[in-house]
Amino acid sequence: MKVTWSKKALRKLHQTADYIAEEFGAECAGRFIDKAIDAAKQLEQFPKLGQEEPSLFDAGHEYRRQVVTKQSRFIYRIQKDKVRVVDFWASKRNPALLVAGLLD
Repeated sequence: MKVTWSKKALRKLHQTADYIAEEFGAECAGRFIDKAIDAAKQLEQFPKLGQEEPSLFDAGHEYRRQVVTKQSRFIYRIQKDKVRVVDFWASKRNPALLVAGLLD
């Protein structure tokens, strides 16, 4: 199954990597990006690997989350023959903002 990323998810992933690079260095940011890519690649073979996202049960689609680090995850949904990453999320953010962000 092919994994695709929304523009918003990629933008947020890169913003997070930029922050990590500023605070902890480029090597740490590179490892973070590698973890995100590895987490997405797992979904090619096992699209239901991520847990259902409970804050999005009523969003009209089945959204799942895949953990990248304990501080971050991405939100995705399975669409016919592909996995679509729709958002990248810091775990400490308010889940209500996640719901609002996907529905606007």
